[in-house]
Amino acid sequence: MDEVIIGLGTPSAVFRSIDRSDGDDPYGGGGFVFGLNADGLQIERRVFMFSFDWDALIAFFSDLADSWQGWDGHKSWHSIEHDLSIAATADGGRHVNLEFTVRDGPHGSWSVTAGEFSIDAGEDMTTAARNIRAWIHA
Repeated sequence: MDEVIIGLGTPSAVFRSIDRSDGDDPYGGGGFVFGLNADGLQIERRVFMFSFDWDALIAFFSDLADSWQGWDGHKSWHSIEHDLSIAATADGGRHVNLEFTVRDGPHGSWSVTAGEFSIDAGEDMTTAARNIRAWIHA
């Protein structure tokens, strides 16, 4: 699997172009390109990952899928350099609402947030989690 797209048309978020470093170095996980398209905005950012961050991203999406009946508050994941953050809320078990924030690093001078992503909490969220796992393990 070359990429995972969340959302149809606008807005959409794209995870693509995995680049893993060689070896067993836990600090050399590589990265990927994240794209965000929303209402006249198109941005791409390379996201750095430690090797253990890949499993954390899988676990985040799997937890969202497993929590299809909803939860209180928000759940979040962010890359080690905070160049990508994902926040999720639930609206009573029907939808998972995702908000993506892209920054130019941990002490960035700019950031872009798009939070118009509403995904069915059942099959659609399960499919997204399955696709993220397949993309990372491809």
